Amino acid sequence: GVQTCALPIWQSNWIGALILTPALGRWSILLLTATLPYARTSASVVERMGKRSLFWGTAAISVVVAAAASGRACIAMAAVVAVSAAFGFYCRRRIAGITGDTLGANVELCEGAALLAFLWVGYPR
Repeated sequence: GVQTCALPIWQSNWIGALILTPALGRWSILLLTATLPYARTSASVVERMGKRSLFWGTAAISVVVAAAASGRACIAMAAVVAVSAAFGFYCRRRIAGITGDTLGANVELCEGAALLAFLWVGYPR
């Protein structure tokens, strides 16, 4: 017989990955705003985001990752940390900090890394 891969969406484990990926991407903003200065001379809302925001954001995303009850979610979180660290280092060397544009770029890079991590470790299994 012919086998199909079609599963109803509510039975798919990919739902967790699709929910966690953008959450991890947004969390990456906090990683950079707490560790790098704002690169422009004008004032920014980023300046008010710091270690306290990082603490509470990390607490919240950790609860979500723990609720996922998956080592794969932890791997995706680690991938986001690694990408943010590498991109943050690049931004620091290139423009001496971050801007809104670099934060947006980091979100996209981190979402891609999280999705690749879920794919690489075979999330649906």
